[in-house]
Amino acid sequence: MPRLPFHRRHLAAVATLLPALLAPTFVRAQAVGAEPATIETTRSFEVRGGYTGGRFSHSTDDFHSSISLFGGSGSSRTGFPVEHRYDGLMLGGDYVLAQHRPDRPSITTLRVGLDVLGAADRLRIGDGRRATVALLAAHPHFSFELQRHKWQTRVGVGMLVGRVGYYGQDQGFDLLATNTVVDTVNVVPTFSLEMNWNHWVQYEAGYGANGLLGLANPTYYGGLGTGFGPRSPLALVVGVSSAASLAYNQAVSSFAYSRLTLAPAGRPWQASAFATFGSAQYQRVALQVGYKLPQKGAPGAPR
Repeated sequence: MPRLPFHRRHLAAVATLLPALLAPTFVRAQAVGAEPATIETTRSFEVRGGYTGGRFSHSTDDFHSSISLFGGSGSSRTGFPVEHRYDGLMLGGDYVLAQHRPDRPSITTLRVGLDVLGAADRLRIGDGRRATVALLAAHPHFSFELQRHKWQTRVGVGMLVGRVGYYGQDQGFDLLATNTVVDTVNVVPTFSLEMNWNHWVQYEAGYGANGLLGLANPTYYGGLGTGFGPRSPLALVVGVSSAASLAYNQAVSSFAYSRLTLAPAGRPWQASAFATFGSAQYQRVALQVGYKLPQKGAPGAPR
């Protein structure tokens, strides 16, 4: 049998020294494993202001027979068309809380804000009458944003409360007829969904257009666009929107719109513009500018 290079006394020495040699490594590994993961938290406040204006129309009360027990067409009365031309302003702000863990490629952002909107609505009724109505509403809102890898998704909800605008609805009138009533809107829920892939592909959909564009005549909207790449400060979205009470002889109508956003990287400000086209009966334009106040960052608590 070949002779082993180590004697028993050598093995005993190695067994004695091995724990002492591995102890520092074990202590360091234990310290690294016990270190809690930190969460980087950034708090900021954003202020903004904007202008919105446009025109649309609806009708005064329409009464017509929907059921006739005697086989006739029943009585009918066509309502007068009412044209609206309005100009309004918006002021608001958001509290923004962003959290990021260095060991995970994701950023979550929470926004809580309040907008105040006011407008002068100038009415011209088909029988020659004219009037000016003041619109005033508040828009508390909340949104959650998740950015992971190259994907960015934001969901927002809110509520327009006040004298928001106008709408038409059909109300029952005994068993023989219906009555179309045009009235003011006092509460309008708002919803928005935005998705972005690497600032190349952008999608948006919602109702009320996040408050600013919902004043006077809230609308549904959906659009698709591009941001021209991750280094571009521009983003363009083109879509279709539908609103109620656009024309006195139509219940709902659709129109095209475009939205342009300018947000230079590293700058505290951004701007956006909105305009409709393709409809002579419905026109809307809006401009908005936002500014982010200096940030205050603080490391979060251990998980």
